[in-house]
Amino acid sequence: MSISPEDYEQHMSHPSVKQHRFLGDCFHIALVKHAPAEILVIGCGTGNGLEHIDSRVTRRTTVIDFNSRFLNVVKQRFQNTLCGLEVIHDDLHHCPLPQGCYSMVYAGLVFEFVQVDIVLKKVVHSLRNGGVLEVVLQLPSEALPTVSSTGIESMKKLKSIANLVNVGDFCELCSQMNLALISSFEQTLDSGKSFFIGTFQKGENER
Repeated sequence: MSISPEDYEQHMSHPSVKQHRFLGDCFHIALVKHAPAEILVIGCGTGNGLEHIDSRVTRRTTVIDFNSRFLNVVKQRFQNTLCGLEVIHDDLHHCPLPQGCYSMVYAGLVFEFVQVDIVLKKVVHSLRNGGVLEVVLQLPSEALPTVSSTGIESMKKLKSIANLVNVGDFCELCSQMNLALISSFEQTLDSGKSFFIGTFQKGENER
């Protein structure tokens, strides 16, 4: 699947979507709350929110996406300004991650497009004990489609692969994998779509 950075950002910023700023704000809030020394951003897209990283606090930033065109934008925007930036072009299902390396993993609208148990297991493996997973999940709506129609042809490809994640099931799976839900809230955007924003912390003993 090849979606251009321009199409992606135009779609996410479209008046009927308005998720670009929302996701950037969620990431910023997580950075301020946790002040991570090492952070992993999975499904990073074109790097929305990376401008909020303070290299005096976060000394290592790893970003992963399967779209090489998105990652080229990340490099252009941040490789000369963001210290310790590592850009990985790979599929999250197969990408090897170092064990116990990151103090925070951020996943904004990622689990809707992956096999949850496989990717979540990799996330837990990569987190330090006491590290946190910050996740944004889209909540179902009877009135609105999972992927909004914005007139951008390439974004229609997402409709066939997008699967909303049941929050209860996700929290249960996290618990089974030694990730405890420590805080959460829901937010509804002007578009009418609602989202679950959760913080999960890894326990001392990995299961």
